Amino acid sequence: MRIRLSKFAGPAVLSLILSLAAGCGGGVAPRAGTSSPTPHASASTAAQITPDVDVALRTGDAPQNPYVAYGSLWVAGHHSQDVLRLDLATGKVLARINTGAAEPGAITAGHGLVWVTHYGAGHLLVGIDPHSNTIVRRTKLPGESCCQPAVLGSTVWVAAGSEDAPAIVGVNARTGRIVRTLSGMDGPVVVNGQLWASMNGDTVIVNPRDGNVTTTAAQGTVLWQSPSVAGLAWGMQDGAAVGMTSDGTVARTVIAPGGLKLSYTEGMAITSGQTVWVVSEISLWRIDSGAKTAVLAAKLPRDVHSITGDGKGGVWMALFFNSRMQHFPA
Repeated sequence: MRIRLSKFAGPAVLSLILSLAAGCGGGVAPRAGTSSPTPHASASTAAQITPDVDVALRTGDAPQNPYVAYGSLWVAGHHSQDVLRLDLATGKVLARINTGAAEPGAITAGHGLVWVTHYGAGHLLVGIDPHSNTIVRRTKLPGESCCQPAVLGSTVWVAAGSEDAPAIVGVNARTGRIVRTLSGMDGPVVVNGQLWASMNGDTVIVNPRDGNVTTTAAQGTVLWQSPSVAGLAWGMQDGAAVGMTSDGTVARTVIAPGGLKLSYTEGMAITSGQTVWVVSEISLWRIDSGAKTAVLAAKLPRDVHSITGDGKGGVWMALFFNSRMQHFPA
């Protein structure tokens, strides 16, 4: 699923955009749900935090889907055709890599390169060498690349189908050539060394050699590439954060105090150190180890937010419309 966020038409459609954008760039993701305001009133009495780094990018960047790799923070400039490399401590832009294609979208890393998909008609996957900040792989995809790529061994898996005919393809990381096509699925993500995907609304584990799938107990789960915490992979399911075992069984479900949802759109959950972070349309939530409920870490300006862990317990956030990057400490 893809949305052209540049066609934002005002507050009346913002809730729809937020709902759709939560699925853009991610791994296993369901269709967008309904949206309603996220309540704050009784969500938490804990002290909220403010960003310790707040960096303005170029007005036209529209940053999204940040990712930490090779000692830097990488972020897609959806409107600028650039991939930005930022300093992890200060957020300073270290490099701008122009991909030559519209709508850089989602990022991962593996096999020595940073991999970036492109939404829209570009149908492109590029591999960036972090030593030279140059593009060394460029793969034309057979369909729309709506989601975050996933690296497993020497293969980069990426969605490359359409809404009516979903498919994922395997790209050889050494050559940039497509070596495998698996029809009927999208949203690839690597979980505990296994390839997961979405298939007919189900979350499945895929055998990359023969394409056979095993249906998991995780239904309608939004997953992003993020390390497991205490053996559990974290995602969003019906507005709650869920921790899943290696077969997709939901072992933990965490919501807000008072039984409220963490997000009334798809939301996004990632891990950093031993902390789980959840971002919604107007809230940043923190889930500490063993916690039964989430803590409201910060109230956010209404925007399209995407996050990634800094690996030390904190989180980096991209603000799409405000074109800013913010870091929230642990």
